[in-house]
Amino acid sequence: MIRITSLFTNRSLALIYLVVMCTQILIIEGFGVSPLKVFLMGLSPLVLLIKVPYLSKALFVVLCYMFVVFVCATMQLYVRFSTIGYLFMFLMTFVMYYNLVYGGVFSFDEYRNLLRNFILVFFYCALLQQVFSTVGLRYIPFLNMVGQSYLSPTHFNTLTFEPSSSARILAFLFLGFLRMEERFLGYKPDLRYLWNNQRTVLLAFLYVMVFMGSGTAMIALVILSFYFVQKKYLVTTALLIMVGYMVIVNVDYLPVKRMVNTINAAMTLDVDEMTTTDNSAAVRINPLINTLTKTDLTSSETWFGKGTVSTEKQKKWYSTIKTAKMGNIDQYGLLSFLIGLALIYICCIPRLFSVETILTFLLIGMTINNFSYIWGCYYILATTKYFYNNEYNE
Repeated sequence: MIRITSLFTNRSLALIYLVVMCTQILIIEGFGVSPLKVFLMGLSPLVLLIKVPYLSKALFVVLCYMFVVFVCATMQLYVRFSTIGYLFMFLMTFVMYYNLVYGGVFSFDEYRNLLRNFILVFFYCALLQQVFSTVGLRYIPFLNMVGQSYLSPTHFNTLTFEPSSSARILAFLFLGFLRMEERFLGYKPDLRYLWNNQRTVLLAFLYVMVFMGSGTAMIALVILSFYFVQKKYLVTTALLIMVGYMVIVNVDYLPVKRMVNTINAAMTLDVDEMTTTDNSAAVRINPLINTLTKTDLTSSETWFGKGTVSTEKQKKWYSTIKTAKMGNIDQYGLLSFLIGLALIYICCIPRLFSVETILTFLLIGMTINNFSYIWGCYYILATTKYFYNNEYNE
């Protein structure tokens, strides 16, 4: 009985929701909509009312966002209430988790160690996936291997459903870890400090990101390198980036080639070329390009959207890669996107000009949608911001 009741403590609940949103255990959850996540999100309003019924900033902004989304969606002839309801489940679950965190469920050391251990678990799973795929075994359910055709020693998914989603989660986990070390030390840790004091975490993180076979991981590593740049070395850093770029274009490693090709295609601002160059990367990059180049501020559709996607439009998925915009602007309008940005900055990102902003902008598009790994990233950001902006007392 004690063990069962311990699952319902505020700390245990926060830990469960954080872990579940940052992972995808395929043998239980599959590749699509996760029954486990739906069940937990269905319970979140009850947890919110019983455990943490606080009128927080997150609750206020989320309610505003939900109101605008609902109004914009119902302005259209066709409304998919299942899509809206699923989005609202993610939003209310985030409020519940946010309230738990700001209720003090984690101590500073607990969260710092949690980030460290989370990165290591990703590494151990990746290492075992490498070993088994090397000998030709692709069905090891407890290692999140369920026969994926792409599994190989240089292409693995570790604890989510695909390499690119794991790369995103790991990038935010490591940035959170860096922020906690910064808060602990009182100044930014440099690579020498990490090598001398957190070598295991540093090497585990780099190993997974380099060998998982994801172009997204390469981009994330470049973004995270900005964390270590000091203002007095900006010129030197710019020169090193230029030299480094000239070097990596000749590196014969597929993820690096994909990153270079993606950057070159993105710089053209041509969605057709981007889609042809890397179809997977285009899903993330094209919405940014379209938002910057094809947003008509004089159109009512820009501000209020076109409504939820119909079944017929879903069948033309490939064409949406070339036309999609950031943050559900097509569906719920620019107004909802701006409120979504307010939610992200109020609850998740400590400063406008920060590595967090670049990482969130380029890896998950400042998007509020129905993908659980994106919410996992926001959970990490929100928890990190809580400790980064507040004094802690052990």
